[in-house]
Amino acid sequence: MLLRNLATSIVLYEKVTTTLPKAKAVQPVLERKIAHALKGGLSQRRSLVSFFTDKNAVNKLFLEFLPSYKKKTSGFTRIIRLGQRKGDRATEASIQLLVPEELEALRKEKAKKKKEEDSSKKTKAKVKVETKVRQKK
Repeated sequence: MLLRNLATSIVLYEKVTTTLPKAKAVQPVLERKIAHALKGGLSQRRSLVSFFTDKNAVNKLFLEFLPSYKKKTSGFTRIIRLGQRKGDRATEASIQLLVPEELEALRKEKAKKKKEEDSSKKTKAKVKVETKVRQKK
């Protein structure tokens, strides 16, 4: 029941903060349910209605997320470690549903950073070569 409630909250709110073991436990369950929903039939919808504790979660999943997840087969969620809680020092984590637009933006940022690093390395190498040439003259 705990995993069902947590999975429902993740779908409804798109991001939930919980302890790391709970996040790791709910991630494969939620991934399987989303992959099952990608088939898109009536029986899939009914099985999701029986799993999630709120029908709005199923509607949100089918109407908002699934059209953008058509090209994906997995990797719908992400866990981010947040550190330790003050009271009992439990490791907290944020688990969130990834929106494909966010994924595309992250990929573009990584590619841009990599290009900047490569170009900075090339300019540094050119400067070193030029200084060596000047010193020889």
